Amino acid sequence: MKFSYLWLQSYFKKKLPSPDKLAEILSDHFANVEKIKKDKGDFVLDIEIRPNRAGDCFGHWGVAREIAAILRLPLNLPSPTLRKNKREKTGSLVALKINDSRACPRYSTIVIKEVRVGPSPLWLKKRLEVCGLQSINNIVDIANYVMLETNQPLHAFDWEKISEETNKKTIIVRFAKDGEKMTTLDDKTYELSEDILVIASQSGPLAIAGIKGGRNSGIDGKTKTVVLEGANFNPLVIRRASQKLKLKTDASWRFEHGLSPDLIEPSLERTAQLIQEIAGGKPAKEIVDFYPVKRKATLIKLETSIIGSLLGIDIPSKEVKRILVSLGFKIKATAGFLLVETPISRVDISIPENLVEEVGRIWGYKNIPYQPPAVLLLPPLENKDVFWEEKTRDSFAKAGFSEVWNYSFLQNKAAKTFGFKKENLVELENPLDENRPYLVPSLLPSLLANVAFNSKFFKTVKIFELGRVFFRNQDAKLSEERRVAAAVWGKGEQGFWELKGCLELFLSELGIVDFDCEKTDRSDIFDKGGVFKIKAGRETIGNFGKLRTDIEKLLEIDGFVFALEMNFEKLTPLFSSEKIYHSLSKHPPTKRDLALLVPTKTRAKEILSLIESLKIPVLSKTELFDIYQGKELPEEKKNFAFRLTFRSKEKTLSSEEIELALGKIIKAAEVRGWKIR
Repeated sequence: MKFSYLWLQSYFKKKLPSPDKLAEILSDHFANVEKIKKDKGDFVLDIEIRPNRAGDCFGHWGVAREIAAILRLPLNLPSPTLRKNKREKTGSLVALKINDSRACPRYSTIVIKEVRVGPSPLWLKKRLEVCGLQSINNIVDIANYVMLETNQPLHAFDWEKISEETNKKTIIVRFAKDGEKMTTLDDKTYELSEDILVIASQSGPLAIAGIKGGRNSGIDGKTKTVVLEGANFNPLVIRRASQKLKLKTDASWRFEHGLSPDLIEPSLERTAQLIQEIAGGKPAKEIVDFYPVKRKATLIKLETSIIGSLLGIDIPSKEVKRILVSLGFKIKATAGFLLVETPISRVDISIPENLVEEVGRIWGYKNIPYQPPAVLLLPPLENKDVFWEEKTRDSFAKAGFSEVWNYSFLQNKAAKTFGFKKENLVELENPLDENRPYLVPSLLPSLLANVAFNSKFFKTVKIFELGRVFFRNQDAKLSEERRVAAAVWGKGEQGFWELKGCLELFLSELGIVDFDCEKTDRSDIFDKGGVFKIKAGRETIGNFGKLRTDIEKLLEIDGFVFALEMNFEKLTPLFSSEKIYHSLSKHPPTKRDLALLVPTKTRAKEILSLIESLKIPVLSKTELFDIYQGKELPEEKKNFAFRLTFRSKEKTLSSEEIELALGKIIKAAEVRGWKIR
């Protein structure tokens, strides 16, 4: 919005700061001044008025009031003094007929006789031009001038051009008839519709309400009697009409944002005064006013304590009152709180917080000391479930596995392939897919289907999944578990060791040291000769082994598939994030291989426990790297091959020291009846 610096200065006896300085002050306390431009001895301030202040600050009076409050200057707004024609009454010359009070809450007119239409004085032309309006004639210019001053749009009709009804000019505010046409002051014809509000006489529309006047009732050089109108319209009605007609004007822009109906009377009187002074008119005795539901003054209870709590600074009560009064508010009572009455133009003020904002910005946000909020920052509680799931993903990713995400629904075909019993499955009442009527009781069917698909495109497949399974327990009750599953294909028999190595890495990285793989024959998915129970301590946590050959054929997988599935719910309590760190030895390690021929029932864990019980200080690591059982070996015998790593932190070990340590292990093994190969 454009504002004249000299026009604003006219409301103050004391000289205002320079335009640049005034722009800085307004930007700090009111609204951003986007541009300052010199224009014919005046300065144009282009101010970015926010929509909430459109009700009062689209006019010079509103901005002047802001300046007065900020700079603590007395404000001298014009007070209209009319010399009214006591013989003539507006009511005897014009009648009003308002068809819809919701679309037009207030409509007021005053008739001014014996006007002399002509050019406007130079000062009036200059002020209009600075604000971007062209001079037309003194009557129209005065109406535009008052709109820029008070923010209330006004319009002037030629009284003689309004048709009569029973010997009286009647102004009707109604919605247009569908297809009705009207030519505006700029000689453009518009076709109207039933949702466009018009100001009309008996013979047809005189103006598009709140937007633009009609040519058939406009002021010209022959006009002697003027009907000056001020109205208040529903913003939605004006906005809808403006958009439909693609017609934007200074008046419609103001009405769309919402105006107080109480602006009309002082604006009419101000316009009538200027017409009297400039065009020699004689106003009629009174204003004809349609105002069925009068706006009540808004009273807001403002407790002084809220100011400090919202602004973070205690502003003296005296200053609070001064600021509010300078902005046009009235203080009604002061018994422990302030009862504040809002000005007629401030339709944006409705709650105590609005008043606090007014006090804060005039006081100056720069004057409020910066203070960071005093809050206690606590780290969020760690979600252990999410933490261990992420650690699991990291562990499998380190071992070269890719994660997959599958549907939680099981196909009929997969249920038959894997031999799931229907009574143990959870069937959906309304399945999304008829071919997937069950919730998955295991992660392996979908995971192995992934292997089958990807085996057609890749030489090796290593995948894992974290997810939930659903099944019915022995009591036929619904159970739900989190599980982790993995599969390896394309490595031949070596896939067994690849998957086992990944399992060991996973368990050790998550802090489970006491674990073992114990051979078993109980499995519906794995080969009976190649299935193991995965145990952590005394708890069985899952199964691990080679997929049954018949299932491999049904899935059309060519080659060995090794897979595992573990109960993640049982694993979680065993996980530990604690780690023990040892300094690295500066001395080189020495490795020796040891092969033992043992009975078939002997487990690798027994041998490892025996070696560990000897507590050999220089033995830093024992690894099982091969298990063999075949025709070359005696019956009921199998071969375990271990790699032993010897290292000292203090020195490089000699051959004698290594042989001495190795001899202890061999002697202990022979005592058990195990033969060294």
